[in-house]
Amino acid sequence: MIAPALPIVAAPPAFAATNIICVNRPGDTDCAVRPATITDAITAAAGDGVDSIIRIGSGTYTGGPFTFDGSSSPLTVQGNGNGTGDNATVVSGVVANDATVRNLRISVSGSGGEGLVVTGGSIVQDVIVADAPGAVASTATGVRVQGSTIQNVTVNLFRGPSNTGVRVTGNAVLSRLTVRASGTGVAVDAGALSIENSLLDLGAGQVGLRAGTEQSTGIVAVDARQLTVVGGGAGSHGVWAFADDPGVASSVTLANSIVRGSTRTLSASSTAGSARVDVSYSDFQTTDAGGDVHPGDGNLDVDPAFIDPARDFALRAGSPVVDRGSSLVTSGADRNGDARSVDGDRNGSPVPDMGAYELHDVTPPTTVITGGPSGPTNDNTPVFTFRSGPDVTFECLLDGTVFPHCTSPVTTTPLPDGTHTFSVRATDEVFNVETNPPRRTFTVDTTAPDTAFTKKPHKRFHKSRVTFRFGSNEAGARFQCKPDNLPWRGCHSPYRWSVKVGKHRMLVRAVDAAGNTDPTPARYKYKRLKHRR
Repeated sequence: MIAPALPIVAAPPAFAATNIICVNRPGDTDCAVRPATITDAITAAAGDGVDSIIRIGSGTYTGGPFTFDGSSSPLTVQGNGNGTGDNATVVSGVVANDATVRNLRISVSGSGGEGLVVTGGSIVQDVIVADAPGAVASTATGVRVQGSTIQNVTVNLFRGPSNTGVRVTGNAVLSRLTVRASGTGVAVDAGALSIENSLLDLGAGQVGLRAGTEQSTGIVAVDARQLTVVGGGAGSHGVWAFADDPGVASSVTLANSIVRGSTRTLSASSTAGSARVDVSYSDFQTTDAGGDVHPGDGNLDVDPAFIDPARDFALRAGSPVVDRGSSLVTSGADRNGDARSVDGDRNGSPVPDMGAYELHDVTPPTTVITGGPSGPTNDNTPVFTFRSGPDVTFECLLDGTVFPHCTSPVTTTPLPDGTHTFSVRATDEVFNVETNPPRRTFTVDTTAPDTAFTKKPHKRFHKSRVTFRFGSNEAGARFQCKPDNLPWRGCHSPYRWSVKVGKHRMLVRAVDAAGNTDPTPARYKYKRLKHRR
């Protein structure tokens, strides 16, 4: 049987500095070749002697693991995702050696599987590693890394049991990671690890960051900065230095971090060899009794005030760990990619926050009342409208009574006549609270005024002009007059007008400042007589 031929791979143009290889990218116009599969793309890039970029379009790609080897010539693998999973390429297992891998979604399935293996000075950026669709991984590893750098990577392996998010088997640099794993977040078997600005969410798992495992030999050293390590089941460890062999020396230097929720937030244990944790400028709860844990300067044991302790571990405005880190150990952007050392407590001195997230929004929101009474009103259930910036919640205050979680428009309960005050205060998504909320003072007046004539013509007379004077029991009321069958119109006292011979009628009603109208206008009938000859 003759094997099917691979697609013909065209040589890149002589002027091309980079060989661009496109898989399922019909919109790209600068592709040198368009192989049908990832395997064919790897073949097209192998040994071509120039920089190669493999671009992979949307879709689910099976048949892995796929090995991307850039040791003989530079190789970049570029998916079409953006690190959040939107339109990300889904592949079944990736091995990267001395290559750059970006914007992929990599799936893990089955027992003991590995999603991404990274060696030989590779760089991995904006990648998601998670359970395969419709499958649940167990005793699996999301990322295994040696001698490489990983940035802005998310690992989600928490549905099946005993999974490890990231396993380090040699020197590595990790930054801006989010790891959720059912067993261990980051496990370091060997070498030196630098990890910073990362979230390790144990959920009900057992270990957040572990330096030293049963496979370890020699020195295992972890330099950890700006971590947020949360959660944990019974008997769990947040940050753990471990040694069980005489030749093992495991150490963790932890700074500017938050470790909360596990049974032992910091622990160092050794049955043989040595294990040590040094911690400074960090918020943690407990240490392993008898363990070799050395607290230094600037440590706290406080509720860090997360935005949502179950899901969102960024810091609220006013958090006690804001601006409580050390400027001496700050590096890189925070987990969101934002700059460090913002003046989060607004004391004029910018200092980094503890944990993976730096509080940047320190400006309270402002609210504008756009509708509702101000001054007298005859509406005893007035409606108020207001607005502020995006992603805010409102709290309304009426005559000293707080109504949380109000929204615009808001209608009051029936109010008694008298003076009242309405105010509304906004709180933004990081819990900055408005410092000078707007207010409106208004007076409810539902009582109609009364109107009376103070001067009026005789019942019968001969003159052609008449004069009426009138007033009301409410100061400041305005008046409306209706002479004979004419429509109501504004008037004031005294009111003079010319009349013809015959019968006439004058109606006058007061309208007060709240808009209440006298329902029983003052009435007067009179008659002009003909002149005597």
